[in-house]
Amino acid sequence: MNAPSQKTGAERVAEFAGKASEAKPVQAASLKPEMNAAPSKQTLAASVAAQAAGGSPGVPAVGAQANLPATANVDTWETFMQANRKSFEMVLPTHFRNKGGTDKLIRLALTSLRRNPALMECSMPSLAASILDCCALGLEFNSPLRQAHIIPFKNNKTRTVEAQLVIDYHGLIDLHLRSSSVQSIFADVVWEADRWSFSHGTDEHLHHTPAHCEASERGKRIGAYAYAKLTSGATPFV
Repeated sequence: MNAPSQKTGAERVAEFAGKASEAKPVQAASLKPEMNAAPSKQTLAASVAAQAAGGSPGVPAVGAQANLPATANVDTWETFMQANRKSFEMVLPTHFRNKGGTDKLIRLALTSLRRNPALMECSMPSLAASILDCCALGLEFNSPLRQAHIIPFKNNKTRTVEAQLVIDYHGLIDLHLRSSSVQSIFADVVWEADRWSFSHGTDEHLHHTPAHCEASERGKRIGAYAYAKLTSGATPFV
């Protein structure tokens, strides 16, 4: 996949408001927080991936090479994750620990595997690394909250299937709302029949009044916007 663009979070939220009907998620690797604890998340991901490839005490070995596919047995994955609880716990943010912690994480992973068996075709290291990435962000993956998705992608170069973490715009909003500087975020789509105006400069404003009619009568989609209310009192918009 291509590297994520350098768009701001607000711009990404606006982009997804405009593409809401398509429900396409966005990758947000640039939003990964710095981890103060040692070892780093990257080190943990490498450690777990290495164990996934070669096996560890009490955990069935997947194979000698890191690009071998994971076993199609959900029970094997549960055993693997239980054996690596400490690795996952070390990267979980406090708020996630207070909402079920590692037990909830394991449930999410196993439920994802059962609902989407294609994930079990992914290389075990890539799937473990995707789960660790999501842990570090403190987002729920493949859940009704639609904060993040772990999706299997075919790598034509290696002829393997790899799991990749994709952040949904719901997850982007959640990440920003955790910031002490953001109070709220709102995004919407503008249609032809709506009344709206905006201006930048010394008289900066954004006004939008949705048309009071059936959705089918609002015409074509002509734009989208997003704004955030900051604790400083400012209301930036895009």
